[in-house]
Amino acid sequence: MLEVFYRLLAITGYPSLCERAGYPEPLCDLGVLSRLVAAFDEHAGTRTLYPFLDYLKLMREGGVDPAIAEPEDAVRVMTIHQAKGLEFPVVVVGSVGQGPKLMMPEPLPVWYNLTPRPQ
Repeated sequence: MLEVFYRLLAITGYPSLCERAGYPEPLCDLGVLSRLVAAFDEHAGTRTLYPFLDYLKLMREGGVDPAIAEPEDAVRVMTIHQAKGLEFPVVVVGSVGQGPKLMMPEPLPVWYNLTPRPQ
C-alpha cells in the first residue's frame, strides 16, 4: 500500500503544491500518514484499502493519536521479528528458558560449537 500511496502523491503533485504555497502542516500530515501506511504494510500482510481503514478506525476508537511522536526515552516492546536489524544499548528477552526442552544426555560444554576444536 505504501508504494501506491507514494505513486498517488507523485501523480497529484500535492506535496510540491503544498511546498510552493508555503503550507508545512499538510506535509507533516502526509508524513504521519506515510508512517501509518508503512506500519500497516509491515504487519497486516494485505494491500487492500478496507483493512487499512479498519486499522485507522481501531486507532481512533482506542484513543491512539499517530501525530504524537514517541518520546525518545520510551521503552519499546517489540517482537524479535520487529527488532531484527535494529541495535539497542540494552535488550531484555523474556521467557528464554521457556519452551521445548532439548533431549540431550548431558549438558554441552561451554566451548561447544559446530566447528572442530583445534588440537
